[in-house]
Amino acid sequence: MVALMRSMLAVSALVIFVFDPFRPSHFSTGIYVALLCYGIYSVALCIAITGGRMPVPPRAHHWVDAAACVLLVALSQDVTDMFFYFFFFAILVASFSRGFREGLTLTAVSVALFVAICLYGARPGAKFDFDDLVTRPVFLLVLGYMTAYWGGKELLMRRRLRLLRELAGAANPRLGIDHARDHGLYRVLEFFDATACVLVSPRAGSDELVMYRLDGGGRRALPQPLTAQSAQALLGLPAGFCSAWHPGKALADPELTVQCERLANLLEAEFYATVPYEPREGTRGRLYLTAARRLSDADAEFLRQAVDQIAAVADKLALMEAIMAGAAQLERTRISRDIHDTTVQPYIGLKLGLEALQRRLEPRSPVRKQLDELVEMSRLVVHDLRAYVARLRDEEAPGEATSWPAEHLMTGLREHLARYRNFYGIEVELRSDKSSALSDRVAGEAYQIVCEGLANIHRHTPAKRAFVELRFKPDALAIDIGNERAPAVPPVAFMPRSIAERARALGGTTTVELHERGHDVVRVAIPL
Repeated sequence: MVALMRSMLAVSALVIFVFDPFRPSHFSTGIYVALLCYGIYSVALCIAITGGRMPVPPRAHHWVDAAACVLLVALSQDVTDMFFYFFFFAILVASFSRGFREGLTLTAVSVALFVAICLYGARPGAKFDFDDLVTRPVFLLVLGYMTAYWGGKELLMRRRLRLLRELAGAANPRLGIDHARDHGLYRVLEFFDATACVLVSPRAGSDELVMYRLDGGGRRALPQPLTAQSAQALLGLPAGFCSAWHPGKALADPELTVQCERLANLLEAEFYATVPYEPREGTRGRLYLTAARRLSDADAEFLRQAVDQIAAVADKLALMEAIMAGAAQLERTRISRDIHDTTVQPYIGLKLGLEALQRRLEPRSPVRKQLDELVEMSRLVVHDLRAYVARLRDEEAPGEATSWPAEHLMTGLREHLARYRNFYGIEVELRSDKSSALSDRVAGEAYQIVCEGLANIHRHTPAKRAFVELRFKPDALAIDIGNERAPAVPPVAFMPRSIAERARALGGTTTVELHERGHDVVRVAIPL
């Protein structure tokens, strides 16, 4: 719409100037040329923007308009004053597209250039032109400032509404409350251009107070236990207190002022804003947002709205997790009984039969070694099945954890890779950079993805060498599973369905690269 209005303004000015019957006889041809060039530029820009192209950077649009206006005012001095009003179009565009600072800058530059043109064009000995040197510049400055102010407010309101809409958007329940909370806090950090965000709240599922600290680097906010003294200091403000703090600020309550000064020293921040955080009724927490610039009370009020949205999403996810946990528990119990009756029992019978055959064979029998391997494999399969059934029932099997904690992931993978080396002769190289920023849920899914990938290599390829690589990034876990491929074998495109479904459920992606340095590689990226 702005491009269309620019075109209409330029073309209308050209038509009015050409067909104006009262135009002075001493007009300049340069005015026609400048108007014609500006009209051609405006129409061409409008056509390009309508076609989805942007030949000129958006920030340069209003500066080009202002430059054209300055040129037309300079050329038309003592001829017409109609081009003076073109300044307001450029200021409107700058204010409502780039904000208060850009609009005010353009206003100041326009006023300065207009006064300079008037002074330069003044005839020697002529009397002082009060209208050109005072009235119009003041009118342009005042109206330009008001336009820039309301344009900046409009942009700020739009940004705030966009942030609230994003914070209230649907979160992925599979990624958990921590992921949703961290994402919301990081968006708040970006919005306020803050340095750090400190959240004090009870740990999920308990009354223990912990502190989450998130900085601008995007690292995950890991819970840090608080001492009783630190918790009392951070939660000592009144329950509904919401304010921004800066040095020298005096609150209505002197004791509250002293308390805020102490918090500034504790947070090691000169400027900060604090709001209550209440994810559910009966819980009490508080959020502190530190910044390198001064925050206003209006910023603190909006911060409270944003934090309320984050708390509401956390409360909703907690309710969803409770409902899904109850439903899943019933389904897991039913599935575990089915697996025990239809799968575990037959494998136990097979294992007992192999052990009976093993006892009847002579120690020097040529098949004794192969039978020993089969017995061991059957024992491990029965152990894995029993552990799986126990996890479904939420019962801990002997020697088996009911979940895959992040610190146990690498140990479990090494044990699983050893089975492929001992039983199938497949050498699997494990590469990983150490990291603790991995939730138990993602660690369990990563383990299952690696197991499925190695099983696919064993079933569908003759490869005897493979690798598994885990790369921990601040916002994602990258898993590469590859096997060597003979150059003579033509590549066949494929997509591991089970792995892709697991990654998609976590909001991740799966890609396959054939003949990547002599390997077929499945790449999985899971957001953290």
